[in-house]
Amino acid sequence: MLLDIQGLRCVAVISVVLFHLWPRYLSAGYLGVDIFFVISGYLMHHILSSKSFDFAAVYTFYFRRVGRIVPEYLLILLLTMLAVVLTYSASELKTVMHELLAAATFTSNTFALPKTGYFDVNNEYPPFLHTWSLAAELQFYLIVPFIFYMYRKFGDVHEWIGTVFVLVMAAVSVTFQVLTSYDPNLSYMSLPSRIWQFMIGFLVNSLHMAADKKLTGYDNLTSVIQPEDSVSKEPIFAATTVTNEAVELPKTESQIARQLAHLNVKNLIAILFLIQLSVPITGYEAVNRIACTLTAAAFIYVRHNSFLENEWMVYMGGISYSVYLIHWPIITLYNYKNVSRENAMTFAAGFLIAQSCILLSVLVEDWFQRLRAITTTFLRLLVVIVGLYAALIVVFALSPRVPPPASLVDISLDNYDEFITYSMREFDNRQNLRLTRDELIELNEKISDFSFYFSKNNRLHNRTMTTRPKVLHQVEGTGELEILITGNSVAGDLYFGVWGRLKHRFRRLTLYFATGITPFFKDEDGNHAADFVDFIANFDRPIDVVVFRYTHNRVRGNHKYVENMMRMDAQNLFQKVSNLSPKQIIIATAEYEANFSHQKFAKSLQSKADNMTFDEFNFSLKEIEQRNLELDKATMGIDCEKCHFVDLYRRLCDPTEDKCMAVDKHGFANYKDGHHSTMFGSFHFAHELILFMSRLGIL
Repeated sequence: MLLDIQGLRCVAVISVVLFHLWPRYLSAGYLGVDIFFVISGYLMHHILSSKSFDFAAVYTFYFRRVGRIVPEYLLILLLTMLAVVLTYSASELKTVMHELLAAATFTSNTFALPKTGYFDVNNEYPPFLHTWSLAAELQFYLIVPFIFYMYRKFGDVHEWIGTVFVLVMAAVSVTFQVLTSYDPNLSYMSLPSRIWQFMIGFLVNSLHMAADKKLTGYDNLTSVIQPEDSVSKEPIFAATTVTNEAVELPKTESQIARQLAHLNVKNLIAILFLIQLSVPITGYEAVNRIACTLTAAAFIYVRHNSFLENEWMVYMGGISYSVYLIHWPIITLYNYKNVSRENAMTFAAGFLIAQSCILLSVLVEDWFQRLRAITTTFLRLLVVIVGLYAALIVVFALSPRVPPPASLVDISLDNYDEFITYSMREFDNRQNLRLTRDELIELNEKISDFSFYFSKNNRLHNRTMTTRPKVLHQVEGTGELEILITGNSVAGDLYFGVWGRLKHRFRRLTLYFATGITPFFKDEDGNHAADFVDFIANFDRPIDVVVFRYTHNRVRGNHKYVENMMRMDAQNLFQKVSNLSPKQIIIATAEYEANFSHQKFAKSLQSKADNMTFDEFNFSLKEIEQRNLELDKATMGIDCEKCHFVDLYRRLCDPTEDKCMAVDKHGFANYKDGHHSTMFGSFHFAHELILFMSRLGIL
C-alpha cells in the first residue's frame, strides 16, 4: 500500500524542481526535501521491521540501499563533471573539484557548504549543491539499523518506551536545529538537524504496525500484508512500482462510510500540503517546516486512496530520484551560460529544462533497472562502483588546472586592521593601479569575502531576546567619540569604512547587528525594536553617535504596512533610542537594491577583453528612487529631535547619466550581492557619512 507514497514523492520532487527554476514564484517549494526525509524514515522502519532483525537482514538492507543509490549517483556526478570541464573556465574548476570530492564521498552537507547558506542569491553555479540531501540520507542509513535496534530493545521493555525513545531523538534534533539557526548551513543541511524528520516517518510506520496488530492479532502485519519484496527499496526520491494491497475484511455499510470519510480526509490533507509547498502559510519558517513535515506524516498515516495515486503521478514518483539528481546540474549549467543579468528564468527555458529532466530520467531509470537486474551479488556491485569511482578519478586528474598566480594580497582575512588598512590604500590608489586580469579577480574576491569571514568569526551567541543571528565587534581608536553602528548586516559594510577612515576620531567604535531583520518591524523572530533599545540602554558608556543602517527586506513590497504603519513603528523605536544616552542618531535612508551577482561579475572578468567596460552592471538611479519613494517618505516622516537622515549611496550614482555603479570603471566591485557592499563600497559609504557628520558639527 505504497502508491500514495509514490504520489507524495512526485509532488515533493516537482516542488523542489519548480523552486529551483522559479524561487520567486514557488517560494516554499524547498519544503519538498522535508517530505522526502519523512518518507525515508517511514520506509526504513517499514523495511527493517518486515523480517527478523539480524545480521543477514542488515546486510541485505545495506546491499539494496547501496545498489540503488550509489551507482546512479556516481554516474550523474561523472556526467556533470564532464559537462563542467567542457563549460567552465579552468580557473573556476578548483572550487568545482572541491565540491566534487565532497559529493563523491557523501559529505557535501559538511565539507562543501556555500559561504552564506543554501538560499544565498549568489549560489548560481555550484553544480553539486543539491547532493547535500543525499549525503544526509546516506548518513542516516549508516545509523538507522542502530536506531532500530535501540527502538526494539526499549520496545521489548514496554511498547511506549520505544515510542518515547523515538520522540526524544526527534526533540533533540529539533532543539539542535533551533540552537544552530545562527549558521544556515548547519541548521539546514546537517544530519543532526534533520533526524527529527526521519523519526517522524519512523513513528508513523510504527503506529501503522500497532494498529494492524490490534486489528488482526499479528505481531508483524507488515510481513503479512506486504512481503519485503513488495516494499520500496528506493531512496527517498524513488521507489519501485508497488500495489495497494490490503487484508480483505468484510465491509459493512458503516465501514464503507468510514472509508469514504477517510478518503475525503486524505484528499484534504493532500490539498493542504500542496498549498504548503506553493507559498509560506505563515511568516515563520520553522513553523512552516514543522507544519509541512506533520502534514506529510498525516497523509501517510491515513491509509486510504487519494488523487495522488493516479498513474502519471505514481510513475513520476518512480523516477523522482533520477529527476532530483539530474535537474540541478542542468539548471546550473543553464545559469552559467546565460549571461543575462535577469535573475528570473523565463517560462520557456524552465519548461524546456523540466521536460529534458523528465526525458533523461526515464532513460537513466530504464538503464539502471537493467543494471540492477545483473548486479545481484556484492562482488558485481563492487565492480560497478569501483569502475565509476575510477572514471571520476580520471576526469578529476585530467581536468585542466591553472597554476595560482602570485598572491597580490598576502594578508589573512582574519587580520582585520591590517586588511582594512590595505584595502583603504588600494581604494585610494585605484585609479593608478595597473593590475593583470588575475590580480583584478583576486582583489575583487578578497574585498568581497572579508565581511563574510568577519561576521562568521564575531557571532554573538549569548543574546537571545530575538532569534536571528547577531554580530558584535568593538575596536579602539585614538579619538574621543563613542560611535555605535547598528541595524542589520549592511551595518557591517559601513562599519569597515568608518573603522578605516575615522580611527583617529573615535575612542571606541562598536558594531551590533542582527541578520535579515528590519529593526522596527516585529516579526516571527521577535521584537527587534525592543532588542535594540535594550542593547543601547545597557551600553557601558555614553554614546555620542548611533548610526542605524539596515535594509527593508522585511517590509519592502508590503505597501499597506509601509503606507499605514511603518512611520509609526519606526517613530516608536527611534523615540525610545532618543530618550537614552545617544547625543545624535543618524538614520540611513532606504538601500539601493542592485541586480548584481558577484559570481557573474567574476565570470565577466574572465571573459572580457583588456579594454572592457562595466556598464552592464550599472543600474538606473531614477528607478531606484521610484522604488524607494514610499520607504523614504515613511522614514523622513519620523519626528525625532536627535534624528538625522542621510543617503549613503550618493557617491555611487551620477544623476546626469541616471546610473549607479555596482562596479566602477576600473573594474572594482562596490557591491557583493543585491544589498551588501565590498570593502570598496564600504569606503564610499563612509565618505558620505563623514561629510554628513561634518555638516552636523560632529566632526
